[in-house]
Amino acid sequence: MQRILISVCFALAPLGLSGCVVDDIHTEMQLTNQRLDTVQGQLEVVSDVNKELQTINDERLTRLASIERSLASIDESLKKIDTQLSPIGERLASVDQHLASLRKTINNIDSTIPFLSVSGDDDDEAEALEAETQEQSETPGRRP
Repeated sequence: MQRILISVCFALAPLGLSGCVVDDIHTEMQLTNQRLDTVQGQLEVVSDVNKELQTINDERLTRLASIERSLASIDESLKKIDTQLSPIGERLASVDQHLASLRKTINNIDSTIPFLSVSGDDDDEAEALEAETQEQSETPGRRP
């Protein structure tokens, strides 16, 4: 009978000890749940911040698209203006050449008939103008 009693004690011993283990597991589960609640709260805050950042990013993308459209419109306008100014530049270059030729003719008249002094230039200005006129005629397509 003693053997039976010892056997029963050994069989019941783990049952008494298991309460401590279950208590430890229960306590750890509560701590883990608290940590999970804390992490979940932090994740909700991060999610809210991400939503705000996404809203800000969407607004900036909208503004950027608007700016790009404006820049494209400005670029198109500048190309049109450049197209319109190109013939004017050519005409101005032609007028420059004509005026330089006229100035040269007037200076030639002044040098031939010195007492008339049609140009109003002194000798130094006339020489500088002559050199500039000669330089312009040597470099075609140059605009002042």
